[in-house]
Amino acid sequence: HPAPTPAGAGMTPTATESLNLFQRGMAAEQIAARRDLKTSTILEHLAQAIRNGLLEVSAVVNLDEAELARLERVWHGLPDEEKRGVKALYEAFEGRYEYGILRCIRAGWERQGSAWSGRTDVVSPV
Repeated sequence: HPAPTPAGAGMTPTATESLNLFQRGMAAEQIAARRDLKTSTILEHLAQAIRNGLLEVSAVVNLDEAELARLERVWHGLPDEEKRGVKALYEAFEGRYEYGILRCIRAGWERQGSAWSGRTDVVSPV
């Protein structure tokens, strides 16, 4: 098991606890049950870890590169005012991906800076 992540590093203490449990092999649902929290809360904690470079998107999100690229192309086609959250992306894919997963993906884009690069290539989500 990896060494526990110390508190700090841009993470709240509760997010750090969730990250440490995830790094020990627990799934988000298991962490939520153990900590008496919602799975969406745990996914938000993991999104914090991704945003802070402590975790890779691929560790949390089980999607292939083609599907991730498709999500990103649709994201780039959204108006800027719809990029504050992930609701528009959720709706574009008709609820196929839960909000927590989309937040983790967006956190990876934020870390890379790719979601804000101003690209204009657009593709239909379906």
